[in-house]
Amino acid sequence: DFDKAAKRFHVYPLDANVLARMAPGVRPSPLAGRSSFTYYPGDTRYTAQAFPAVGAGWTITAEVGTDGGPTQGPLLVQGDHFGGQALILDQGRPTYIYNPGDLQHLVKLEAPAALSAGRHRISLPLAALPGKRGSTVEMKVDGQTVASLASEFALGGRGAAYVGRPGIAPIADGPLAPEIPMKCGCDIGFVKVERRPAG
Repeated sequence: DFDKAAKRFHVYPLDANVLARMAPGVRPSPLAGRSSFTYYPGDTRYTAQAFPAVGAGWTITAEVGTDGGPTQGPLLVQGDHFGGQALILDQGRPTYIYNPGDLQHLVKLEAPAALSAGRHRISLPLAALPGKRGSTVEMKVDGQTVASLASEFALGGRGAAYVGRPGIAPIADGPLAPEIPMKCGCDIGFVKVERRPAG
């Protein structure tokens, strides 16, 4: 009998209000209570519910292997042409791109030289500018700072994210944007995003 089974398996009360049952506060979040997330390359599109909004106070780290040549391709893309950020290899050089939603003001930070052959760890700590609007980003390769910049924009990503491939819509296009092929010509071990402890 339906009533007995419904009571036994906690089906009651029956509710047809789909919107209330799908509200974000009702569902468990894979991001709740965590500050470190590791992702691997592939065809996965990580939605905003499965990838944190990485910005000031976060560090992006990518572990990659290259042959020392002019490797081109995406390591991490978060967002699209309406705004977002990416860590790519451009002619073998680690490059950070921030698109504020206005391609005339694209922010770009490049390492001065291509990665040598072998495995490397690229990290990007993002931070707020103390006492004023804007952000800083520092680029480290194997623990050594190779480039940094301060921007008037609050650097960070939003929306869906991809590891090892670009998104459906380009993160940036036009004359200021580097070419981002469909796959990186490097060997991506992982991409990790971590929120640093406050203070």
